[in-house]
Amino acid sequence: MHVEDNTDYRGDAPRPVDADSVANGSFEHLGEGQGAVSASQGARTASHHPHGSQEEGKPISKRVVAIIIVGAVLAIAVSVFLFVRILSAASAAKAPGEVVEQTVVSREEPITYRGYTYELVKGNKGYALEETQDSGNGKMASLGDLPGDPVCLVLFNGALIIPENLEDGTWDVMAYTIGSGWSQIMDHDGNVLGGEGTIAEGTLDGSNLKLQVDDDVVDIPLEW
Repeated sequence: MHVEDNTDYRGDAPRPVDADSVANGSFEHLGEGQGAVSASQGARTASHHPHGSQEEGKPISKRVVAIIIVGAVLAIAVSVFLFVRILSAASAAKAPGEVVEQTVVSREEPITYRGYTYELVKGNKGYALEETQDSGNGKMASLGDLPGDPVCLVLFNGALIIPENLEDGTWDVMAYTIGSGWSQIMDHDGNVLGGEGTIAEGTLDGSNLKLQVDDDVVDIPLEW
């Protein structure tokens, strides 16, 4: 008995394959390399690609590393050099405005301090301490006469110290505090410092004024 198959296959539904089609060779066999590729084959293909990951991970040569190190060292050296030059320039820029608080000059030399110049000037009655404002008209103003013959002019923290030899063969030390006036240097007990002999020179040693008096050296503290 023959039964007619009326099933209608439409669309994308797969059609059944009968045994006769296979036997008659209606389907071609896939050749080598055709069709689906297995995962292992794909991996082998990727590993032979000229731009694969193995070339991207190639180690940097020693020459390139050496060039990088030399470049870094040169950059650091240049930076240090420029930094030192900047510091030197800054120091040089500050030098003209630097205020000297302690110094010793001969009696013929002036001392400039905070916009004024101070110097010992010899007149008919002996020496006097004169002051000139640097921004003024250049006219000197007398700060007072000295009783003796000054040896040097000392600046110490806002005071002008003047060791001097007197006519009677003794010596003393006068002081003019800027903004306050004249006084004499005294010891801790309030006694005026002075003595017999002649002062040859005066120098500063920290906060001590050292006077060469004949063959002796006398230390006079300028601050307590």
